[in-house]
Amino acid sequence: MKQIHWYPGHMAKTKKEIIEKVKLVDVVLELVDARLPFSSQNPIVDKMIGNTPKIILFNKSDLADPSELDKWVSYFQNKNVPSLKINAANGKGIQQILPLMKVLLVDKIAKEKSRGRTERPLRAMILGIPNVGKSTLINAISGRTILTQPISKSLGRGKHTTRHSELMEVEGGLVADTAGFSSLDFLNMDEVNLAQSFHDFFELSDDCKYRGCLHISEPGCKVKEIVG
Repeated sequence: MKQIHWYPGHMAKTKKEIIEKVKLVDVVLELVDARLPFSSQNPIVDKMIGNTPKIILFNKSDLADPSELDKWVSYFQNKNVPSLKINAANGKGIQQILPLMKVLLVDKIAKEKSRGRTERPLRAMILGIPNVGKSTLINAISGRTILTQPISKSLGRGKHTTRHSELMEVEGGLVADTAGFSSLDFLNMDEVNLAQSFHDFFELSDDCKYRGCLHISEPGCKVKEIVG
């Protein structure tokens, strides 16, 4: 299969920064739009952060359908990924972030204490695609004012505002704000891996007639039926 690669320079730099600095944090806070959680996730986040614990923050939760959002909370809970419903613009749910971090890291904190290490500030990294509200969240929890931008009229999507990682002290902890990043990166990926790389397609594939369906021309393809 021909390789497909589209990755602007500043996004490649951001990816490299994240991979390097995620080793220095205790937990990753992945911010998504509560109205479309999967579509507002970057599919390479889990690969970049490795085994670092992660919390999903459903931002703009007041704009989402409550029953649908509850399904997403359950979905991630079944995958052992804790989550919170928040609204960075008005501060709703933000006070629950630090307590949840402490619950998630309770074993690590206890282990450090058993070794005689004094309690230290927890370190978190905020990740998310452009315009999900990362800078707004930082503004809300830090009391600082970081530049935010509206959706681009020409692009119809968020503009990149934060261009570098910055470590800030927040409520007795340290938070790394990162640049928003999005990508279409299919390097060294064959048809089988590509077919399994989309969340919705992967879940529907169990109902395809043939195991290993590529959702291209196979008869009885559930994905093709739903899409088209």
